[in-house]
Amino acid sequence: MSTLYERLGCVFSGSSACQIVALLVSGFHVVGVIRELGKLKQLKELGLVEVGRELGTALSSSLNELQHLEKLNIESKLTSNDEVIDLNLISPPPMLQNLRLRERLDKWPEWILKLQNVVQLKLFRGGGFQKPKELFLAKMVNLNSIVIEKEALHSLIKLELRSIPQLEMVPTGIQNLKKLQVLIILDMQTKFVHDIVVVGEKDRCKWIAEHEAPCIN
Repeated sequence: MSTLYERLGCVFSGSSACQIVALLVSGFHVVGVIRELGKLKQLKELGLVEVGRELGTALSSSLNELQHLEKLNIESKLTSNDEVIDLNLISPPPMLQNLRLRERLDKWPEWILKLQNVVQLKLFRGGGFQKPKELFLAKMVNLNSIVIEKEALHSLIKLELRSIPQLEMVPTGIQNLKKLQVLIILDMQTKFVHDIVVVGEKDRCKWIAEHEAPCIN
């Protein structure tokens, strides 16, 4: 039986190397398939749907090998509790520009802060990333878009954005951070600072209107 690597017609070197893979992760031998993805060294775009928690270790290992990856989309299984997936990337793809994670995670992935080329960051499926109370994003020099989906990060109390020069638009869905009390903005574009205050006042966000001392620097 041929491997995924062989069926895709990919080779370790040469112009015929695969660049885009989209998979519905289901059926038998799924862990083996995920492990084989790490052999696609020239892969630039990867999309995985219906990812379960049992794939966390294998997927992390493969992603550490995909150093040319530019776009990554991972969606967990659609269950009543949603699958919790632990992605531990020691060497995250340095060329990654577009990252979309629609899943539950046990903890904030610290490797995201190492992605200096990412331009779009989408956070996460509703009801998904619940535990963190503080989030700090800094020195992501190419990041120009942040999307916070409904009910994501719903326990977040403090958000700090620092030195993200390309981020001029207010994060889409920031109004979804219902418990946000402290917002710290340092070394950001003047337009961004102005617009985020306007959004806060217009929508009566808690961090603008309801708390005595919200921190907006």
